[in-house]
Amino acid sequence: YYSKQAVFAMLPLMVVLVSFIIWYVFGMIKGIPFFKKRPKAKKDKPPISTPKDKFIVTVGAVLYLMFPTLVGRTFQMFTCFPVGNDSFFRVDMEESCSSDRYQTMVGLLGISQLIIYVIGLPLLLLWFLFRNKERLNTFAVLCRYGIYFAGYKVSVIISNGIFFNVFKSLVYNRKLTTIVSLFFLNRRENFTGKLCCPFVRLPLSV
Repeated sequence: YYSKQAVFAMLPLMVVLVSFIIWYVFGMIKGIPFFKKRPKAKKDKPPISTPKDKFIVTVGAVLYLMFPTLVGRTFQMFTCFPVGNDSFFRVDMEESCSSDRYQTMVGLLGISQLIIYVIGLPLLLLWFLFRNKERLNTFAVLCRYGIYFAGYKVSVIISNGIFFNVFKSLVYNRKLTTIVSLFFLNRRENFTGKLCCPFVRLPLSV
């Protein structure tokens, strides 16, 4: 199980690498350098998306689809089932949660994915939106990040208290709350319930 979890943890990085190679080669074939700045749009022609735009959209869309599974498998690492005076890993009941190997893997695979994916991805998206808060209606921002705030009023996003308004609006945040709730609310373990509560209550209280 740990080997599969390690491979799955590397998938987002592989997605980024493969997407970069594809769109970099695409740009070379089309004669549009990947890192070239966007040419200014003419009045009689619509703006043109660059290979970099397509790369960002591709990575964002794939990670958006992977996010529920990333969250589920991350919290799965912390799920232990009490048996007698000990507790065992729910995925592999032969693995004691007090064993050195389990504790090591929780640190390497569980906590690392919790920080990088479960917490890091929404914060990274928040940073991109915050950095471009004054340009949310421009073609470049809409092309790259429009999927994340489509359906929300821009005036709300750029109003006072932008951090909290955007944080409440993030699609990732709503997905995270739903996934964690469904994953843990039908569990009996006190440990996982306590671990779940802050992630579920935070978006509701902000």
